[in-house]
Amino acid sequence: MSAERARILAALLAQIDDLTESGVAAIRAEIPAHAARRDERFLADLANQVRLVYSTSLSAMLEERPVTPDDIAFVRGAAMRRAEIGFALEDYLAAFRVGQLALWDAMVATAERHPRDARLR
Repeated sequence: MSAERARILAALLAQIDDLTESGVAAIRAEIPAHAARRDERFLADLANQVRLVYSTSLSAMLEERPVTPDDIAFVRGAAMRRAEIGFALEDYLAAFRVGQLALWDAMVATAERHPRDARLR
């Protein structure tokens, strides 16, 4: 792995709280079912899941390995909790997509600030 790529991924991991906040904001802005929920327990659970997805993805990239089923075992519990409170699978999957787009946007922005050999593959 290039030193620049490692530096970019480490920088993203170092700002995981900000990334999580941005991801949650994007999900709530784009998915009405998520925007409608205002209770603190739900919001904390959503933020925790976004943080886990982001940190798992970034750590795997930094370690140059694929994400394994064991790495993302927490997703099942989160999906079940969403289903229990009436979320449609469509809304859950849309939240994942929107969250991933927010993470990729952050990667691109960070790479632009660190342009040398910034390929993230």
